[in-house]
Amino acid sequence: GMWLNWHLVAPRIRVLSEKTKSVTLPDLLSRLTGDKTDWVKIVSCMACLFFFLFYIAAGLKGIGGLLNILFGLSTVYGVVLAALIISAYVILGGFIAVTTADAFQGMFLLLSIVVVPICLIFNLFDANINLTNEILSAFESGNESSFFDFSYGATVVFGWGLGYFGMPHIINKFMSIDDPKNLKKSKYLGLAWQFTALSASAAIGILAHQYFSNQVQNTEYLFLDLVLYLMNPLWAGFIFCAILAATISTIDSQVIVSATSLSKDLLKLKASKAILWTRIFILSITLLSAVIAIISTDTLYNIVFYAWSGQGSTFGPLVLFVLYVKKIPAWGAVSAMICGAFIAAVWPYTSYWFHETPMIPGFFFSSLVLFLSLFFRDKPA
Repeated sequence: GMWLNWHLVAPRIRVLSEKTKSVTLPDLLSRLTGDKTDWVKIVSCMACLFFFLFYIAAGLKGIGGLLNILFGLSTVYGVVLAALIISAYVILGGFIAVTTADAFQGMFLLLSIVVVPICLIFNLFDANINLTNEILSAFESGNESSFFDFSYGATVVFGWGLGYFGMPHIINKFMSIDDPKNLKKSKYLGLAWQFTALSASAAIGILAHQYFSNQVQNTEYLFLDLVLYLMNPLWAGFIFCAILAATISTIDSQVIVSATSLSKDLLKLKASKAILWTRIFILSITLLSAVIAIISTDTLYNIVFYAWSGQGSTFGPLVLFVLYVKKIPAWGAVSAMICGAFIAAVWPYTSYWFHETPMIPGFFFSSLVLFLSLFFRDKPA
């Protein structure tokens, strides 16, 4: 999904954002659809904010769980503390602080997430466990206990992969590349990071399956358990800092995108007032997400997947259509976003096909609405 995003979306959206002088995704979509009613901006801002609240809440909940395990701090206090720290440095530093911090946090995370599976492999070899035989036997068994489930895996690939086309915080990074000439370097760097990080993550899951054998573990904190088992306190501290950095680097991007979109696209404020209101929105969004994190009883995975599916279904099809089909009517764009957002928000609570991966029906029906709108694009809404 990310590979296709770099090839299909990044080059065109970087050029078009500069050509149209757009700084946010809602603003770009509005200009490319020729919207004169502002409904494209309004709907996209509302959808962006709604799903980002859950996305940010998942990150805050993760930090709260981390602080609870390490220091015994109440999860509620951990969530509130994380919200205050993140909102403080985003308010003080703005977009430059977010991107600079993200670069450092990304390198820190990459190093840590590669070190852990390497330590796991050495540890398992010391325990005389034949990893090759263990993994091959699980692959060949084909039963429900196997961690290789290709039918489910294919569904998950589409359920997650399609979402990359519509992630505002990712697309915003494409739009902010300093020079279109640097797109190729950015692509190679981004894909190399993605491949390494996701491969290491998958390796951790597979190796941990052997390491803990049949012991029941809280999978939400499996990585923390592994680090505590494998590392001495000093190195474990660095790894836990990397987890914190990775979570914060995602949250701050989402907060700044949401707040900027509200102040610039929804309220249309001038530069002097936009800065003040953006800061107010940053604090408000972070604290509201903290409330959701505190009262939510769902797993981190489910919260993130819900938000990811919502963003991808709302914006993914429209981004591809405006970049490649052109002349998408504004009313068609609004209808498609509402359709995608509604299906992604409601589908998980039904018993229909793909209720576990709402991205698939959401993306399909949103694309269908856009396709049908092409036959009536010359008619007024």
